[in-house]
Amino acid sequence: MAVTSAARAVDCAPATGLSPCIDADGLWLAPDGARFLSLPSARGAPPGTLASGFALSFLSRPVTLRVSSPDPDGRTVPVVERLLDATILERYAVSRSVDVDVALPFALYQTGAGVEGVTSQSAPPIARTAARDPRLGAGYVLVEPAPHERDGVALKARLELSLPFGDRRALASEGAILAAPSLALESSLGPIHGSAMAGARLRRAVRFATAHHGSQALLALGGGFDVLPRALLSLELEAWMLPSLTSQADSLPSGARVEGGLLVQAEWLASLRSRVGDGLELSLGGGTALPLSSVRRVDTRGDRDTERFPAPGSPEYRLTFLVRYAPR
Repeated sequence: MAVTSAARAVDCAPATGLSPCIDADGLWLAPDGARFLSLPSARGAPPGTLASGFALSFLSRPVTLRVSSPDPDGRTVPVVERLLDATILERYAVSRSVDVDVALPFALYQTGAGVEGVTSQSAPPIARTAARDPRLGAGYVLVEPAPHERDGVALKARLELSLPFGDRRALASEGAILAAPSLALESSLGPIHGSAMAGARLRRAVRFATAHHGSQALLALGGGFDVLPRALLSLELEAWMLPSLTSQADSLPSGARVEGGLLVQAEWLASLRSRVGDGLELSLGGGTALPLSSVRRVDTRGDRDTERFPAPGSPEYRLTFLVRYAPR
């Protein structure tokens, strides 16, 4: 058992400084019953209700690195270039106030050089398919309107656990348990509705090139409008960000140093949601990364240079199709 644990530690902290123990897809789709793709519902559900969902997401270049080369601008390596993810979602209402959920994500198809392709041109490409870390969640409703009222404010406390059962070689696993406590807020008034979420993702820190990928704060905000009554057609707009709580200061092998910077996974998404049957909803959305990350380098001569970039796990664009079913 000690040998296995040691091997896992070495895998996530290689001498190259390119840990494969990060998830190439930073978006956690919300459990069923939500109006948004990334923001969970803060309302309760009738006891005994089992809701299901299935999602497909296409990501373009979620993980890229710029490395040194004869070209003055460097060479860009697509560690993960194209990614088609699928996620199975299940939520069960234990009571009106308590629910539990599970998310089973996996990569149906992906291309890219992988982390070994950054340092070796003869390395095999990234695995074409991979299991990602499954997630278990639980929520407790603190405040909500009466069940028969559509308008009002709801507040829910949530806790999610990401379990390290995914394929670390394919950038599909954190390599350790990740805990994500959060508070979800939901409000609606007639055809207008909004949601917000604040929390954290608590994980061990690993190094990925000059970035230190560790615990993160979690902030998300969404707003929507029912174009047709009774959610027959709704338009949603949402954004989420994960600012790193880990220092980015570092020393580079060249003698230069990183004074600091920001590492922020962030995206925006716009989507259309339609209720097409009794309890059946379809959502189609897309968006891009928000390049909020930056790094400030100081070379051996004291010259400073600042670079801005999207954080690993934030694709240049994403397309998502989601089917949810919750009996009413």
